[in-house]
Amino acid sequence: MELQLSTPALLFSAITLMMLAFTNRFLAVANLIRGLHKKYLENPKENIIIEQIHNLKKRLSMIKYMQLSGVLSFLLCVICMYLIFIGAQFAANYVFIGSMLALLISLGISLVEILISTQALNLELKDMENQFQERSSSFWFKKIKTMNKLSIKISVLFLFLALWSCNSNNTENTTEVASASNFIQIESIEEAKEFYTWTADRIPMVSAHRGGPYPGFPENSIEAFENVLNYTPAIIEFDVALTKDSVLVLMHDNTLDRTTNGSGKVIDMTFEEIRSLRLKDKDGNLTDFIVPTLEEVLDWGKGKVLYTVDIKREVPFEMVIDAIKKTQAEPYAAVITYSVEAAKKVHALDPELMLSVTIRNEEELQRFEDSGIPIDQWIAFTGTSERPDDFNQLLHEKGVFTILGVLGNLDRSAITRGDQIYAEFVQKGADILATDRPIEAAKAIEGLVPENSSKKKYFR
Repeated sequence: MELQLSTPALLFSAITLMMLAFTNRFLAVANLIRGLHKKYLENPKENIIIEQIHNLKKRLSMIKYMQLSGVLSFLLCVICMYLIFIGAQFAANYVFIGSMLALLISLGISLVEILISTQALNLELKDMENQFQERSSSFWFKKIKTMNKLSIKISVLFLFLALWSCNSNNTENTTEVASASNFIQIESIEEAKEFYTWTADRIPMVSAHRGGPYPGFPENSIEAFENVLNYTPAIIEFDVALTKDSVLVLMHDNTLDRTTNGSGKVIDMTFEEIRSLRLKDKDGNLTDFIVPTLEEVLDWGKGKVLYTVDIKREVPFEMVIDAIKKTQAEPYAAVITYSVEAAKKVHALDPELMLSVTIRNEEELQRFEDSGIPIDQWIAFTGTSERPDDFNQLLHEKGVFTILGVLGNLDRSAITRGDQIYAEFVQKGADILATDRPIEAAKAIEGLVPENSSKKKYFR
């Protein structure tokens, strides 16, 4: 279950109304007790007063536990919001379940208390019956009893209608949160080239390394992609591996041990065997998520995201290019290459594809200029350390977007020194930050997004 920061808050209104109702009940019972105390002092041997006292003691005890359960539910909601805020999604799920259970217990006690409270009225009616039985027709007393029972049923009915209404509102709001993603829609190769052509009004972005793993969201999983898009538009980088029976799947390591509950090499396992496994998040916690195929990911990303596809060494370029063509993903799926030779090979297989190419200095820049690959199909990865401002400016003058790999040391520096350093990287010429912390980095650079940009038409 995926929780958003606003999800626990959806219970606040329901809990608040309940607490108000419980408080009103407490005040009503308190007034009854004070009145009975005066009557008891006047006539301590009257049986009906003693019976009423026993009834009120039960109700008072139940109201206490109703209020305690309600307060506990409220407290757990607040704790759940804090856990979601710090990224402890797994723990947040269980705390939210605890909050709902506390709310359910409170409601259950409330129903019982409603039934007990009617006993007080029955005692009064019984006493009136005994006193006026000879003077009054029992017909009216039966009517009163019938109306009393009917009032109980109506009270219970209203309570369930209120709960149904709260649940309906919660469902509606949850759907709204889940659909409030940040999409990038590139529908043609021409649009991809225009988007990746550097202009002064370009929009700085993040590239989620391995899809942006967070607690509860394993790397290279569609669920991790969705989680990132709930916070920011992003480029999603992922890794492609090959199974024993030649199925392309998302996996970074050569082995399954770190990221799944399986073991052994990916290339030695069939797709059916890998599909039966479950993914682990970055803390080693097992999730319910499965290893996706390349085609599933490419289909899912259409109209939502931009991809950079990292092809593992044992995977033939031809198979990946065929999958991209089959799913018509060329406009939004760029292929990562680590050498001029690899870039030329991919370009030969599909001359229209965007390519992420490594250009860290002027010598590497010259090699790519001599490669024959058009500049408007480059996205320049400038390495994992900052480049000089004038080198970034040189690439910009040629219309080339730059990707700075802040994953690793630079991400750790941001944790130590503060996330504002992400904005400093952008101000020094980085256009895309490839990071293991895409949500935090995107938040840090959002103030650098131009108010009016020619690129905004692609953000939906």
